[in-house]
Amino acid sequence: MAYGIKLPALVAVALLLTGFATAGATVSDESAASIGVTPAKRAALAENESTNEPPTAEANGPYEVGEGGTVSLFSQGSSDPDGAVDSTSWWVADGPGSISDGEYEAPSSVSNGTTVTVELTVRDDDGAAATDRATILIDNDNAAPTVVLPDNVTVSTGAVVTLAADRVRDPDGYVTTTRWELLDGVGTLSGDTYRAPSAVTDGDAATVQFTASDRRGETTRRNLTVRVEDSNLPPTADAGGNYTTTAGDAVRLNATASTDPDSRLRRLSWTVVDGPGAVSLGRYQPPSEVNTTTRVTVRLTAVDTAGARDNATATVVVEPDPSPEVTDGGTETPTAAPSPEVTDGGTETPTATPSPEVTDSGTETPTATPSPGRITVTASRTATDTARTGLTSTDTTDGSGSGSSGPAMLVVAVTFVTAVALAFVAGRRSA
Repeated sequence: MAYGIKLPALVAVALLLTGFATAGATVSDESAASIGVTPAKRAALAENESTNEPPTAEANGPYEVGEGGTVSLFSQGSSDPDGAVDSTSWWVADGPGSISDGEYEAPSSVSNGTTVTVELTVRDDDGAAATDRATILIDNDNAAPTVVLPDNVTVSTGAVVTLAADRVRDPDGYVTTTRWELLDGVGTLSGDTYRAPSAVTDGDAATVQFTASDRRGETTRRNLTVRVEDSNLPPTADAGGNYTTTAGDAVRLNATASTDPDSRLRRLSWTVVDGPGAVSLGRYQPPSEVNTTTRVTVRLTAVDTAGARDNATATVVVEPDPSPEVTDGGTETPTAAPSPEVTDGGTETPTATPSPEVTDSGTETPTATPSPGRITVTASRTATDTARTGLTSTDTTDGSGSGSSGPAMLVVAVTFVTAVALAFVAGRRSA
């Protein structure tokens, strides 16, 4: 129902009452001028009263809302037939609640089936006004928000994706809060942004949960699966080798042939997996002593920036140290020389006797090589076997050339007697 109020008509009536002189008289020009209304204004007012048409108000409705919820009120359909709608305003004509900027807010608790009446006032550009009313039904049985999510989301390793619901709405109000939460699986979640890990195994996934709440605290939760596919290619480790070294000598290991097809290598590390020794800073250090040839297995691990890895092994052959044996005191132990042969009587027997030296005259000069600790006797004999005998004795016991007189005199005496006997026998044979 619209109500039209013509204000110019009221003004005209006031002017007529003010200016009449006698019953049935009209307002004179002088009377009208005395109250500030000129003949021209009076004519304009009369013309406006007869031509302006009031606006039409349309409050639409009826509306429905839940306890504590809000609903937007609409004035679409309101119009002015001979001008334009200048303003609209709403107010609660009957019942609880309040209106602000065209939004009706219901109380948080009402009896079921409570009805509220709201009124719309529309004014045109000539000041004419019209009103219309609508009803709002408040339902105390609040409905939870409705949430629709995708079936699943698939991303590549290292990728970042923004999660979004297909639809979120509240049937009897509006949704006030939404949030995402990582419940289980790989990757990280910040707000609605999911970041996949840089490396995964087959079947890795994450479970995230979306929560929507309305103004009255009703909550709806839905889960979403995020599947992660491995798009990274792993590196290739190359341990080089094989390697050879000796006990105690370190050898540098070579991993320069290791590669990664789609990213940069992040780490190369060595480990001894079988045998003695250790690896430090890319160098294998064998033990300082090994008794036999020893084979050691070392392993190289290559890891790329995505976390993928590969292993390779190589063999290090460690040979014993060939250096001479050294005693505890640090002195080399020489090879033992053979000892002189000793007879049963305890007298040393020279190992070898040099060949006799022959002089220019044909006389043999036998020479005995002195041995430590014994007497050397040199005897000269002519080819004619004369009785003249020359004897020379030397004691080399202390290596000085001067010996003791006891053993030497005994040998001289025996030799002298033997020489005399030989001379005697020779003389008898010549006679």
